[in-house]
Amino acid sequence: MRAIGSAADVTREYLAYHEEKARLAKPQTASALPPVSAELYQLRQMQVNGCPVDAGPHRMAQGETLTVSGSVHSPDGRRPQIAIGLVRADGSGIYGVVSDMDGFRLEPVGDHEFAFGLRCPELPLLPGRYLVRGHAMDPEGLRMLDHVEATLDVTGETRELGVCRLAHHWYIP
Repeated sequence: MRAIGSAADVTREYLAYHEEKARLAKPQTASALPPVSAELYQLRQMQVNGCPVDAGPHRMAQGETLTVSGSVHSPDGRRPQIAIGLVRADGSGIYGVVSDMDGFRLEPVGDHEFAFGLRCPELPLLPGRYLVRGHAMDPEGLRMLDHVEATLDVTGETRELGVCRLAHHWYIP
């Protein structure tokens, strides 16, 4: 037995299990990321909704605000970029953004350390298991040099289908 609870919670766990199983069944390719060292841009202290990544899986209710924050170490002191992405448990991409796309500049907070925070209000994801991915990037935003991943379980009760809830209303034409 894997889960006990409401039908919505058990169903979400069941579907997440099969998505993760499908992702693991796919052939794995070698990582393009170089080994982490003090000479690379490194993502440090990433938090999801105020909790460290390794304290997960993280849980939030459908429609709540998602926050991702942390710092990036820059070996040469140049201001790095940060990429944040959301994927389904099976690895299918949902959304990704790089700090420079919005003109955001990471803030220096110490010697070679730069802080960031991203807020996604009223996150429209339907209940299920997702991964929040953070990528430390070079100042030009061309190369991903470090990667951190956190599991995010979105809870809620709905019969809607898909990945996200789109704003809508019914009407009689």
